[in-house]
Amino acid sequence: MFDQVSSVRAIAVSPDLGWVVVSERSGVHLWDLRTGSHLAELPGLSGPAHSLAFSAESADLVMGGAEGEAAVWSVGGGCSHLEGPPAATWAVAIDSTRKYAAGAGDRGELVIWTRRSGRHEAFAGESVHIPGWNFGTVRALAFDEARPGRLLVGFHSGAVAWVQAGDAGALELLRPVGSGPVRAVAVGPSGRAVAGDNLGIARLWLDGASPSSDLSGHLGPITAVDFSRTGELVVTGGADRTVRLWHAASGRPVAVLRGLNGEVMAVRFSADGTEVAGCDGDAVVAVWSVGGGQPRRRIPCRRASPMPMPDGGIRPWQVEALRHDWESIRCGCRRGARHVPGSFAELVRAQTEEEASGRGLVNDVEIQGMLFEAAVPVTSMILAALAEEPLSLRARQRMLDLLLACVDGESHHSEALEGRTHLAETCRERARTGMSVLHREMRDERIPGSAAFVREILDCLD
Repeated sequence: MFDQVSSVRAIAVSPDLGWVVVSERSGVHLWDLRTGSHLAELPGLSGPAHSLAFSAESADLVMGGAEGEAAVWSVGGGCSHLEGPPAATWAVAIDSTRKYAAGAGDRGELVIWTRRSGRHEAFAGESVHIPGWNFGTVRALAFDEARPGRLLVGFHSGAVAWVQAGDAGALELLRPVGSGPVRAVAVGPSGRAVAGDNLGIARLWLDGASPSSDLSGHLGPITAVDFSRTGELVVTGGADRTVRLWHAASGRPVAVLRGLNGEVMAVRFSADGTEVAGCDGDAVVAVWSVGGGQPRRRIPCRRASPMPMPDGGIRPWQVEALRHDWESIRCGCRRGARHVPGSFAELVRAQTEEEASGRGLVNDVEIQGMLFEAAVPVTSMILAALAEEPLSLRARQRMLDLLLACVDGESHHSEALEGRTHLAETCRERARTGMSVLHREMRDERIPGSAAFVREILDCLD
């Protein structure tokens, strides 16, 4: 309940839906999706990976790290270090022949690595720098499985282009600069391509350079895309926590899949096309039937650290926290709300200005007064802490700031679409049960000027 939950940097699911690799602060971890067990911490990088990608046969995993680090981990074959772009590598890919891999840096550099020998040898290719880029930072990469070395590149500028390994001058532009920043790309059979952008649009190319259709339905950025093995279906995942299925030929929506509470960071079809997996920023993997419905499986793939708590039994704010199933509560960050009790515990103990910044609460349970489901239990936790805890003045002020945002806000648009249109009123109902606590805060005025601030909170409750 009161774990310190690390933020996920990157996630990759193997094509057979057997493994998931999660990059977090402590390193890169391999999980078994069939059993939900942690298998190993993968070597190759000195720190977390910023990007991850499996080969088509799940035999290799390419990892991009910070400051020129990159590596390929091969099943049964150890790890090969690569010379990456000079800056952090934010996108990686490896082709179906396992002959080529690619990485892109946050300054727009693109590197293509080539094996010197056969596909079963260790990956130790030489880098080929592609000159002449003028589209800005590369955000997404995907190889064409049918044409070895052909690479689809998505840019922050909105451009999408094909590049051929070994031919630095060959660049086929599919989408020009000026559209929304591209966050995800995928390649299907016969060179079919899809690119998802920050505007919630997935553009689909079925043949040639002319787009076939735009897939519209996500609220906010599309963060992950994939084709089924036959190319008949496309799956997209977004910051709106939904996974959506589409018919490629018509662009018609097939199903909206729910069951993840954080931003969707990866999606993948099973090899036989009967299942689709999605992973969120809390490293929870959900697997659905392509026919829709509830997830068939929901597997947490994360390593949390129990937070040391003070002696003296459970505190009143912890009692409030224990009333709720945080696994099922939505939050404004990519992780979902499981981290909220631990983040609140850090605020309770805060002494310095930095410790009392409200990390994990501000811009998580609310964003500029736009509320997420987690704001309701947090309102009760704040009142319990104000009543009982020996808080520092900095922590007390941050709690009052957060309480005002909860009672004076409104539901975030993504929450309203889920039917939670009255979150602010629910927060006010919770706050009214603690009126005596607020009147005491106004009377004692432990923080200079706080009486007027508390009066503003009370005015919202009238």
